[in-house]
Amino acid sequence: MKENSLAQQIKKRLADSQGFYLIEVLVAMAILSVGVLAAAQMQTNSMGTNTAVSKRGVAMLVAQSQLEIISGRKYSVLAGLISEETVTADHMDFIVKISCPGGARQITLDGIPANPAKDPWARDMILDITFQNKGKTETMTFITTRTSADSKEN
Repeated sequence: MKENSLAQQIKKRLADSQGFYLIEVLVAMAILSVGVLAAAQMQTNSMGTNTAVSKRGVAMLVAQSQLEIISGRKYSVLAGLISEETVTADHMDFIVKISCPGGARQITLDGIPANPAKDPWARDMILDITFQNKGKTETMTFITTRTSADSKEN
């Protein structure tokens, strides 16, 4: 008898709550739509970040390629070298500026100058790559040192 009265109470409550389920469904849909919009925004941000990182990776490859080209030049040619060119890679334009400012410096060992007749000299090479990334101009700078010992010519 108790079970029957409980079932009757539940049926009575359900009959009295007309329209209540509609409000629950609307609230649930609103919560779900906020979650879906947040996930879509996260996906959009992720794609933009992936594109930016990809452009930086291509810039690194262009820099590596340009540094390898410079490494093939004679050491004596590097003095006062300044060059600027536009390189296209992966459908993007990169402005590559290469410079070897200043003169050669003697390599020292623990602050003691090396023997100029026997030991190598060094030149710093600076490579700047400028490109557009997410509507902004971005510049990456690479600095490496080339020594006279790297070349067959001293």
